[in-house]
Amino acid sequence: MSQTATEVIIKKATKSKEAKPSDMIAEAAFQIENLAKDAARVLLRELSDSTDFARFRMGGILHVIQLNTEWYEGWGYTTFTEYLEQEHGMAYDHAHYWIKIYENLVDKKIQWESVKDVGWTKLRYLADIITTENVDEWVAKATKPGVTVNQLRE
Repeated sequence: MSQTATEVIIKKATKSKEAKPSDMIAEAAFQIENLAKDAARVLLRELSDSTDFARFRMGGILHVIQLNTEWYEGWGYTTFTEYLEQEHGMAYDHAHYWIKIYENLVDKKIQWESVKDVGWTKLRYLADIITTENVDEWVAKATKPGVTVNQLRE
Protein backbone atom coordinates (compact mmCIF):
# COMPACT_ATOMS: atom_id res chain seq x y z
CA MET A 1 0.00 0.00 0.00
CA SER A 2 1.44 3.39 -0.94
CA GLN A 3 1.68 6.25 1.52
CA THR A 4 -0.14 9.52 1.08
CA ALA A 5 1.85 12.71 0.75
CA THR A 6 0.67 13.68 4.22
CA GLU A 7 1.94 10.42 5.74
CA VAL A 8 5.33 10.93 4.12
CA ILE A 9 5.50 14.51 5.43
CA ILE A 10 4.52 13.37 8.93
CA LYS A 11 7.20 10.70 8.98
CA LYS A 12 9.85 13.14 7.76
CA ALA A 13 8.68 15.90 10.10
CA THR A 14 8.65 13.99 13.38
CA LYS A 15 11.39 14.93 15.80
CA SER A 16 11.55 11.72 17.84
CA LYS A 17 13.34 8.51 16.91
CA GLU A 18 11.52 6.35 19.50
CA ALA A 19 9.76 3.15 18.42
CA LYS A 20 6.34 3.93 17.00
CA PRO A 21 3.20 2.23 18.41
CA SER A 22 1.17 -0.22 16.31
CA ASP A 23 -2.43 1.07 16.85
CA MET A 24 -3.52 3.79 14.38
CA ILE A 25 -4.55 6.22 17.14
CA ALA A 26 -1.42 5.64 19.20
CA GLU A 27 0.79 5.92 16.10
CA ALA A 28 -0.92 9.09 14.89
CA ALA A 29 -0.68 10.62 18.37
CA PHE A 30 3.02 9.74 18.49
CA GLN A 31 3.64 11.33 15.09
CA ILE A 32 1.50 14.39 15.76
CA GLU A 33 2.94 15.12 19.17
CA ASN A 34 6.45 14.95 17.76
CA LEU A 35 5.85 17.33 14.85
CA ALA A 36 8.12 20.25 14.32
CA LYS A 37 6.54 23.71 14.45
CA ASP A 38 6.43 24.42 10.71
CA ALA A 39 5.35 20.88 9.84
CA ALA A 40 2.32 21.23 12.13
CA ARG A 41 1.28 24.39 10.32
CA VAL A 42 1.61 22.83 6.86
CA LEU A 43 -0.04 19.54 7.78
CA LEU A 44 -3.10 21.18 9.26
CA ARG A 45 -3.74 22.76 5.87
CA GLU A 46 -3.16 19.48 4.04
CA LEU A 47 -5.41 17.44 6.30
CA SER A 48 -8.48 19.42 5.40
CA ASP A 49 -9.88 16.45 3.49
CA SER A 50 -13.00 15.32 5.25
CA THR A 51 -12.18 11.74 6.23
CA ASP A 52 -12.87 10.97 9.86
CA PHE A 53 -9.31 9.86 10.61
CA ALA A 54 -8.01 13.05 9.01
CA ARG A 55 -10.28 14.98 11.39
CA PHE A 56 -8.85 13.01 14.28
CA ARG A 57 -5.35 13.95 13.13
CA MET A 58 -6.38 17.57 12.69
CA GLY A 59 -7.67 17.55 16.26
CA GLY A 60 -4.27 16.30 17.37
CA ILE A 61 -2.38 18.93 15.44
CA LEU A 62 -4.67 21.62 16.79
CA HIS A 63 -4.09 20.23 20.28
CA VAL A 64 -0.31 20.48 19.84
CA ILE A 65 -0.50 23.98 18.35
CA GLN A 66 -2.78 25.15 21.17
CA LEU A 67 -0.29 23.82 23.75
CA ASN A 68 2.62 25.58 22.03
CA THR A 69 1.49 29.18 22.22
CA GLU A 70 4.88 30.35 20.99
CA TRP A 71 4.13 28.66 17.67
CA TYR A 72 1.06 30.67 16.71
CA GLU A 73 2.50 33.78 18.33
CA GLY A 74 5.58 33.28 16.15
CA TRP A 75 3.26 33.13 13.15
CA GLY A 76 1.94 36.58 14.10
CA TYR A 77 -1.22 35.69 16.05
CA THR A 78 -1.94 36.80 19.61
CA THR A 79 -4.44 34.03 20.47
CA PHE A 80 -5.21 30.51 19.37
CA THR A 81 -8.69 31.65 18.36
CA GLU A 82 -7.23 34.40 16.18
CA TYR A 83 -4.91 31.84 14.56
CA LEU A 84 -7.83 29.49 13.84
CA GLU A 85 -10.10 32.16 12.43
CA GLN A 86 -7.56 34.05 10.34
CA GLU A 87 -5.36 31.22 9.10
CA HIS A 88 -7.98 28.50 8.65
CA GLY A 89 -11.38 30.22 8.73
CA MET A 90 -12.29 27.89 11.59
CA ALA A 91 -14.36 28.78 14.64
CA TYR A 92 -12.85 27.89 18.01
CA ASP A 93 -15.88 25.77 18.96
CA HIS A 94 -15.41 23.62 15.87
CA ALA A 95 -11.70 23.13 16.57
CA HIS A 96 -12.46 22.46 20.24
CA TYR A 97 -14.66 19.46 19.30
CA TRP A 98 -11.87 17.97 17.21
CA ILE A 99 -9.33 18.58 19.98
CA LYS A 100 -11.56 16.98 22.65
CA ILE A 101 -12.18 13.90 20.50
CA TYR A 102 -8.45 13.56 19.94
CA GLU A 103 -7.64 14.00 23.64
CA ASN A 104 -10.32 11.54 24.76
CA LEU A 105 -9.41 8.79 22.32
CA VAL A 106 -5.69 9.09 23.02
CA ASP A 107 -6.00 9.46 26.80
CA LYS A 108 -8.40 6.52 27.05
CA LYS A 109 -6.34 4.41 24.63
CA ILE A 110 -9.35 3.75 22.42
CA GLN A 111 -8.29 1.99 19.23
CA TRP A 112 -9.40 3.41 15.87
CA GLU A 113 -10.76 0.04 14.78
CA SER A 114 -13.25 0.28 17.66
CA VAL A 115 -14.74 3.64 16.62
CA LYS A 116 -14.03 3.93 12.88
CA ASP A 117 -17.65 3.18 11.90
CA VAL A 118 -19.13 5.87 14.12
CA GLY A 119 -19.75 9.13 12.29
CA TRP A 120 -17.74 12.12 13.41
CA THR A 121 -20.75 13.97 14.81
CA LYS A 122 -21.78 10.98 16.93
CA LEU A 123 -18.19 10.42 18.00
CA ARG A 124 -18.14 13.97 19.31
CA TYR A 125 -20.74 12.96 21.89
CA LEU A 126 -19.35 9.50 22.60
CA ALA A 127 -15.73 10.53 23.11
CA ASP A 128 -16.43 11.90 26.60
CA ILE A 129 -18.17 8.76 27.85
CA ILE A 130 -16.59 5.81 26.10
CA THR A 131 -13.91 3.74 27.78
CA THR A 132 -12.09 0.61 26.69
CA GLU A 133 -14.65 -1.31 28.77
CA ASN A 134 -17.82 0.20 27.23
CA VAL A 135 -16.71 1.23 23.73
CA ASP A 136 -18.28 -1.79 22.00
CA GLU A 137 -21.64 -1.15 23.67
CA TRP A 138 -21.69 2.53 22.72
CA VAL A 139 -20.50 1.91 19.16
CA ALA A 140 -23.27 -0.67 18.72
CA LYS A 141 -25.83 1.92 19.89
CA ALA A 142 -24.36 4.66 17.69
CA THR A 143 -24.21 2.55 14.54
CA LYS A 144 -27.64 0.98 14.92
CA PRO A 145 -29.66 1.84 11.78
CA GLY A 146 -31.91 4.85 12.26
CA VAL A 147 -30.27 6.14 15.45
CA THR A 148 -29.85 9.89 15.21
CA VAL A 149 -27.30 12.09 16.96
CA ASN A 150 -30.08 13.51 19.17
CA GLN A 151 -31.24 10.05 20.17
CA LEU A 152 -27.69 9.03 21.01
CA ARG A 153 -27.17 12.20 23.04
CA GLU A 154 -30.24 11.47 25.12
